[in-house]
Amino acid sequence: MDLNDKQNEAVDHLYNPLLVLAGAGSGKTRVIINRIARLISKEKISPSSILAVTFTNKAAKELKNRLYNLIGIDAKFVHCGTFHSICLQILREFKESAGFNGNFSIYDTDDKVKLIKVAIRDLGLDDKVYKPKIVGNIISKLKNRLIYPESYEPKSDNVRDYHIKEIYRRYQELIEANDGCDFDDIISKTVLMLHNNEDISFEIQNRYQFIHVDEYQDTNFSQEIFIETISKTFNNLFVVGDEDQSIYSWRGAEVSNILNFCDKYRKSKLIRLEKNYRSTKNILKGANDIIKHNSKRLGKTLFTENEEGSPIVLKSYDYDTEEADDLIKTLNNLKESGYSFRDTAVLYRVNSISRTIEDRLRKNSIPYRIFGGVKFYERKEIKDITAYLNLLLNQNDNLSFERVINFPPRGIGKESIKKIKQFSYKNSSTYLRSVQDNDFTENLTPRAKKAVLSFSDLYNRCLEKMKSYNVYDLANFIFKESGMDTYYSKDDDESIERRQNIEEFLSGIKEYMESNEDSSLLGFLQSVALLTDLDKFNESEDSITLMTVHSSKGLEFKNIIICGANDGIFPSFRSIQEGDIEEERRLFYVAMTRAEENLFIYSYKFNRFGATYDSSPPSRFIENLNEDYINASEFNRGDRNPRVKRERVIVKPKIEKVKFEKGSWVTHDQFGDGKIIVVEEHKSGVAYVIDFEDYGPKKLLAKYAKLRKFEAD
Repeated sequence: MDLNDKQNEAVDHLYNPLLVLAGAGSGKTRVIINRIARLISKEKISPSSILAVTFTNKAAKELKNRLYNLIGIDAKFVHCGTFHSICLQILREFKESAGFNGNFSIYDTDDKVKLIKVAIRDLGLDDKVYKPKIVGNIISKLKNRLIYPESYEPKSDNVRDYHIKEIYRRYQELIEANDGCDFDDIISKTVLMLHNNEDISFEIQNRYQFIHVDEYQDTNFSQEIFIETISKTFNNLFVVGDEDQSIYSWRGAEVSNILNFCDKYRKSKLIRLEKNYRSTKNILKGANDIIKHNSKRLGKTLFTENEEGSPIVLKSYDYDTEEADDLIKTLNNLKESGYSFRDTAVLYRVNSISRTIEDRLRKNSIPYRIFGGVKFYERKEIKDITAYLNLLLNQNDNLSFERVINFPPRGIGKESIKKIKQFSYKNSSTYLRSVQDNDFTENLTPRAKKAVLSFSDLYNRCLEKMKSYNVYDLANFIFKESGMDTYYSKDDDESIERRQNIEEFLSGIKEYMESNEDSSLLGFLQSVALLTDLDKFNESEDSITLMTVHSSKGLEFKNIIICGANDGIFPSFRSIQEGDIEEERRLFYVAMTRAEENLFIYSYKFNRFGATYDSSPPSRFIENLNEDYINASEFNRGDRNPRVKRERVIVKPKIEKVKFEKGSWVTHDQFGDGKIIVVEEHKSGVAYVIDFEDYGPKKLLAKYAKLRKFEAD
């Protein structure tokens, strides 16, 4: 396919900053690829001086493959990767200057939470009061603003903020003692290193003379500073983005980065890509009518030469169960019309909406997959085997040591592990070096000593094999010699599934070795640490896809069904309360523009929780749609009154004892952990308003909620 005039204009731009404002489905990846190809083929620019930065490994791999198909072997020398992978390469190259001792470990979110728990307990604080996940989010926000403990000054002088600062300080001490870093460190430590070391900064600025950034609207503060820093010398910055698809402020993305680009960079230019190659005219009319109501825009109107297409279908129901039942009918109708299940995605604003939908899909034997569940490399058995591999590279990694010292079980109990930690602290040593110290092992019981020496022997044999074995052979050796092979040989469903996952992991190592030049253990572990859900997405699997709208970014399907399009859900109740729904509107726009051929938008009036019903009108965004391109024959717009809660009595009232007091932490089967903020007496019995960590405030009747007292891990 030939480039259109605007795409050609962008490709022909060679020097000075350029912002390509690329609407959904406008062929932005083709523009980046053709621009790089032109630099190499026509302008004779060295491929190794070109950098392309993406947000996902999937996007980076696609870009590299398509570039190879266009220009051949030269594509191999173009630097292409995510922000994290590019920064990680720089950190590995200049690790001493970044403050690392050796082959540092990368800790994922689960590891981070574990270390924060340790930090909280080390300070004698309560992890029920200072929830590790919440503290972790605060630390992430600070690191993304390049604020580390030594420079962190809380805005208030209350005790809680002081304790959070101390937890942050202790957490950072622990992670650095392990010679490790978390995901936020990868970018922020790279930026700080570049700012503090002129020689390294000069080297990187001269290495990357032509810089391309995809999805620029998703950059946060530290990412934007990184790009600004490395582009200073040559100023050849080519960024592509869409302010109308900026939907990640909750993880630090700042839409102002793209809105202010032309003001920030002198001699910059802006080009709009408005021709859409993905969707029908009707879908684009609806998307344009939604997004034009936002004020924080640079402005563009999408158009297409595709066919008019089917009208956007609006449907409303009384209850979410009715919505789910009709969804099944829609899926069956699409199947009968010739669509495969993989052609359809069901999108929702919050994960809780999927429960009823999943129930109906299972009952009707319709295959489906949930995008955004437990990631493959975060499964226990996979983390266990990667912990062995991490420990071989980084002997300071106490977190990996704790994971494998008694797995599979080898008779090293909690008391022995406590002694390891005490000896390590007393002698300023790592856990691994402690168990290899004769002064330590001589003071153990005969049984514990035998078990510890057995682990030390296993580690030393693995270390020896690492000298001659490739990654696959080494991982396979660990699987068998550690006892995991025997441990998962039982004939029960869990063991079979975990064993199959390990076999898939080993196959993944083979695939990595075949497709990557750097087939070292370090390279493999680095690639695993940076994998996301999107990298495991299999487009060929014939099943319905369920996912949040946030997870759908960057994907497209022939059919999109948006469920739960209600005020209080989409847009969220919080955004309505705060009086700023622009990002929610952008999120709705993203959901709509995933669709190629058919778009369905569903809403329902009542959502049941126990004996309580949340009642809300259809999403206010639906009001922006024009009747010229919609089918609303089964849609009732309802009233536009503010969101209210209605209660229906299911059983006769009876005197009920208050089991939990205000301020108590409880656990609910569906909503997880939360804090009780209100206790009320109703005709139906005791009701709790609980602020759940992942779902926000929910009002539940005690007799239906089946609440349990929160138990910390």
